[in-house]
Amino acid sequence: MAGWRTLAHAVCTAPPPPTVGGLAILAGFVAALLASFLFTHLDSTLHRSSYELLRLSLLLSGLAIIATVSFIDDLRDLPALPRLAVHFLAALVLVGPYLWNQTLYLDATGAPTEARGIILTAFNFPFVNQVHLHNLSPWLAIAATLVWVVGIQNMLNWVDGLDGLAAGVTLIAALVLALHALNLGQWTVALLPLALAGACAGFLPYNYHPARIFMGDVGAMALGYLLAASAISAGRNWRRPCWCWVSH
Repeated sequence: MAGWRTLAHAVCTAPPPPTVGGLAILAGFVAALLASFLFTHLDSTLHRSSYELLRLSLLLSGLAIIATVSFIDDLRDLPALPRLAVHFLAALVLVGPYLWNQTLYLDATGAPTEARGIILTAFNFPFVNQVHLHNLSPWLAIAATLVWVVGIQNMLNWVDGLDGLAAGVTLIAALVLALHALNLGQWTVALLPLALAGACAGFLPYNYHPARIFMGDVGAMALGYLLAASAISAGRNWRRPCWCWVSH
């Protein structure tokens, strides 16, 4: 009996796994993204334009907002409504200058698909080919972008209930997006989901059952935000544009 009591006491008093492992995911993602700029010196086709740099600045700015508030939530358990308001604010950061300049500019093929922000201007739908939200109303495109980004964020947070599930789902989705972008010849666009996939792959060995570390809200919300933005960024088809680059 004494042995069982000792074992039970050890189990009950064992320190719980850390719950802010998402900070490690963010560090890995940012490091991989910064490292991708080194490829520019190796291959000129991987050079990012000023438009892409602006797009990344919007993404990282919104990510900083999400990560900061979610980290505080992991420590202090913030109310739901203020957190939801921050999610919409970060999504608005992605939309960027498109909020006040809703003009579509010509892309490399001469088609008017370029917008000043990361915005879901159109999407393909079964049986109706493509729904062009910008043509219907630019504000409809903005609303769709906000719902998409906030929805994916919270979806990833809800998925984060089993060891390795959220990171595994994000890893698979990010790899699919990267392959899609590569198939379209968008080499620099593919680097974003590849950086996300790499961060998840590095975290999974520690989060797989039995988990030694949990990502917390700071990880789940950040993964959802990055995945939602990557889906818009890596979804472009030159013949049937489904999203818009950041442009001047």
